[in-house]
Amino acid sequence: NDTDKTHAPCRLARQEQKFVVSTAPAKQHGPRSAEQEMAFRNARYESTAALILLLAAVASALPGCAWYSSHNRAMRKYNKALKVNPNDVDAYIGRGNLWLDKDDYDSAIRDFSKAIELAPNNAEAHYSRGEVYRYKGDYDQAIRDYTKAFELNPYVPWKYAARAYAYCKKGEYDLAIPDYTVAIGVYMSIPWVWHDRGVAWYRTVQYDRAIQDYNTAIMLDPDYAEAYYNRAMAHAKKKDYDKAWADVKKARELGITPHAEFIKDLRKASGRNE
Repeated sequence: NDTDKTHAPCRLARQEQKFVVSTAPAKQHGPRSAEQEMAFRNARYESTAALILLLAAVASALPGCAWYSSHNRAMRKYNKALKVNPNDVDAYIGRGNLWLDKDDYDSAIRDFSKAIELAPNNAEAHYSRGEVYRYKGDYDQAIRDYTKAFELNPYVPWKYAARAYAYCKKGEYDLAIPDYTVAIGVYMSIPWVWHDRGVAWYRTVQYDRAIQDYNTAIMLDPDYAEAYYNRAMAHAKKKDYDKAWADVKKARELGITPHAEFIKDLRKASGRNE
């Protein structure tokens, strides 16, 4: 089945999701004392500083040691905050995100789960744990956590793309499409969201809609190689072989190596080599 040859189906780059900033209010389990508040604020400051340094290092190719130093300081201060107040939900979430940045998924899950235990209605804790499960490839659990988070706080449309990705990985493209549509409401200028919904349309045999979304992705990013390649496949399904070959050519120019069997099938169907 040549639908399995789609290049990078429902791609959702991890780095594009990890730096989405949530506006969901974090709920504290009980009031903090002045000492507890100071410990938490210091940890939050260090965590934010670590992110800023990381982005600066990426932008200017600086060594990463400064980020690691700040990251470790933030970790120590979250540990201090939790020593002062073992029921500090925000501190568990903050430290969980630090573990996630270090790819220590098990530790991140423990902290997010503790936050959920202390504050079951904290949407951010559920969403963050869902992110960890998604990175671990446990898409069923990720979807459960995302769904609970959206029940508690549905006003975070940019986060729906993460659940859409999980649905795609399970082959549930019909469920992914509405989530991508919600995300597009705030990501209208981001090409990969349009592209990924296009892949979902393609997988549900809705080729015209797939092409429309690939067109938008290409309009936003004229060098989007995967969008050209996947659009070629959609054109081939519609027997529009001239457009299919044109997109194959462009995808190759941008560095894509088309699947050999797709090219073989396209040559046979179109009656031409290129």
